[in-house]
Amino acid sequence: MLRSINDLIRIVDTYYDYLQKKNFQFDYRGFPVFEADMFLNEEPELVVPFAYRKNKIVIEPKRTLICHFCNDEGNYRRIENVFNDINEYKKYIGSTITDVSITEDMDPEYQDYISLLNQLFGAILVTFNIKIVMNTRTGKFNPNNVFLSVPKGIMYISGFLGCKKQEKPYDLSYINKIINCNPSKLLIYGKKDKNVNQLLDNTSISYRYYTDFHSLSKSYVKQNIVRRMNYVR
Repeated sequence: MLRSINDLIRIVDTYYDYLQKKNFQFDYRGFPVFEADMFLNEEPELVVPFAYRKNKIVIEPKRTLICHFCNDEGNYRRIENVFNDINEYKKYIGSTITDVSITEDMDPEYQDYISLLNQLFGAILVTFNIKIVMNTRTGKFNPNNVFLSVPKGIMYISGFLGCKKQEKPYDLSYINKIINCNPSKLLIYGKKDKNVNQLLDNTSISYRYYTDFHSLSKSYVKQNIVRRMNYVR
């Protein structure tokens, strides 16, 4: 398990060694340079975290996007085991990059380092012909710089699960970031945010919400209980 900055450095170095052998390109900052054809362009029907990919609600894996909206322990597990998990990712339509937490109290250099780690994970998947979806998570400092080596007009995903609602309608930091990314489609995993919706509706950006796994599974259980009750009657 990744427990310290030294562990993160070890993983990043391992990723770099592998990607360099695959002739993957990097920009002047060391961030991977992505091409448009590396990204998923087909809208998934379902989005589920890696840990729940084999749940009964996943009926069509090839129309299901694997995401990493979970705690950091879960993200670190995927980061450490990415090469062992490749065959699992190939069963699905694609995967998001990882979502290791970035908080405003982190040093800006550390925020950038976590963004680098998340994107390097995506680059690893790309080398195995797995389509990826870019995560909109960024740090506080120059967030748009995180996507300098990501092409415009690709699909992005935001995770709103566990996030506070945007209570200040005049806070334009999120929508400005999305406009700068210029996504072909914005996928939103988790609860709806009225203020975010209003801001997105004022743009030409197409977006779609996906119910989080736990809410979906509760609904699935309730539906099956009702079916069984009707059957007994």
